[in-house]
Amino acid sequence: MRLRSLTSPATWGFMAAPLLVVVGLAIVYLVMAPHSADHAAQTFRTELFELSGPTVWNNYWFGGHYLPSYSLLSPPLGAWLGFRVMGSLAVVGTVILFTLIVRREWGERAQAGAIWFAFAATISLFSGRVTFALGALLAMAAVFAAQRDQRIPALILAGSVGLASPVAALFLACLGFSHYLAERPDRRGLELAVVSFLVAAGVALLFPGGGDEPYVTSSFMPAIVLTLVSAAMVPQGQRLVRVGMVVYAAALVASYVLSTPMGGNVNRLGALLLGPVLLCALTAEPLTPKLWRRGVLVLLLPLIVWWQTGPVIRDLELVDDEPAVTKAFYQPLAEALEPRLAREPARVEVVPVASHWESARTAPEFPLARGWERQTDRNLNPLFYADHLGAARYRQWLDRLAVGYVALPNTELDYAGVKEAALIRSGLPYLKRIPVGGDWQLFKVIDARPMVTRPARLTGLDTDGFTVAAPISGSYEVRIRSTPYWRVESGFGCVEPGPGDWTLVTLDRPGQLKVAADFSPGARFGSDRDCRPDR
Repeated sequence: MRLRSLTSPATWGFMAAPLLVVVGLAIVYLVMAPHSADHAAQTFRTELFELSGPTVWNNYWFGGHYLPSYSLLSPPLGAWLGFRVMGSLAVVGTVILFTLIVRREWGERAQAGAIWFAFAATISLFSGRVTFALGALLAMAAVFAAQRDQRIPALILAGSVGLASPVAALFLACLGFSHYLAERPDRRGLELAVVSFLVAAGVALLFPGGGDEPYVTSSFMPAIVLTLVSAAMVPQGQRLVRVGMVVYAAALVASYVLSTPMGGNVNRLGALLLGPVLLCALTAEPLTPKLWRRGVLVLLLPLIVWWQTGPVIRDLELVDDEPAVTKAFYQPLAEALEPRLAREPARVEVVPVASHWESARTAPEFPLARGWERQTDRNLNPLFYADHLGAARYRQWLDRLAVGYVALPNTELDYAGVKEAALIRSGLPYLKRIPVGGDWQLFKVIDARPMVTRPARLTGLDTDGFTVAAPISGSYEVRIRSTPYWRVESGFGCVEPGPGDWTLVTLDRPGQLKVAADFSPGARFGSDRDCRPDR
């Protein structure tokens, strides 16, 4: 499509209503500035980028984990624009592209579907799906370019989706594969699918995350039923739409049956596209459906809207008038911990609140034993998702993470913190109560395991590095998770993987050894061992 046709009065007339919806809702979002749980993760990652710049590693959550596995593009853009502004601009761009795509595919009758898409895309912002919004923009741009036979730009954009959002990359792969199945021998969709998948897989290989996202039956059943019924309602001539819905149904089943990092996130694609695309297909040509089909559609379309909006409403209700989203709520805890941790860094376990804002309000001031990434938490801390949590097992976990302090807030907790809170309140002999104000209980772990084997000490902890000081030479275990990207920045010694997931440093002489994460592909696939016997 030439530039003249993109700027024609007819095109602008078609886009006017979808644009009005998306811009209006985006303004409401920016004014409300909601604090739903995923906004906590966005806040932390954006502030971390502002603090430390681009880095592959984060010491402040989970004892250390990779940052790029979540997104390579979102943190810098969020730091530059503000993540809420970034998300709003991304959604506006996505709606414009979708509107142009469906107009080219289905004509003027597709406007109702474009309006619905504008609504569906924007309300996801209120749940904090900002990184996904960025990925969706790039995915839609790739489809837009491919639809106009701009092969190279389409492939470049498809690759960039994997750098922005792994979830959006897998969705683009799903859409591209559906296009290939429906439109063979046209290979444009297959090319987009392969490129987006390979880039996302490459990021996961270089920066593994691990873990699985839960996908409960109560979330799966509405998704699969609505998808299958929608597929049955697609007009006979709309093969691409029907194939896409069948492929998506298969993805739903796979995510439900298999334990994967995708899990319940798979619902996002349906919540975004199922209703709008179905409406586009239904209105593409004049139809006089049978009475029973009319009845099904009268029920189906409102149910899809309910399915789209229900999770967003629940996310907002969770943080409505919730003090745990504010900085002031955590101030008494910070005042109690700061003088104690100034002597030597120690890890802190903050029992997670329902809104998960402890992950943003207490880190990076203090290194947390946990954080807000469900897949990683389930992978590294499975005891909190088991049926029973006992005192002995909890103590083992505290020692393994070198936790020096445990903080329990008096507010609604995440379901993965309820059993932990009950155990703490029951009284544990290895936790000593420390006076603290506000809605907090703070405990010191008696005989806590230090973060570094004695007589060495941890004298510095940064986002992507640490400093160890020792009075004698030797090897010391550091309770920070190991990565092949660790490199000695200053001092005399080396660093290598230690027992379990932890890091081992060797000081050739008394003094300090400073270690930092330094990304290079060769380190990921080469030898992890830096402390060679012939040194």
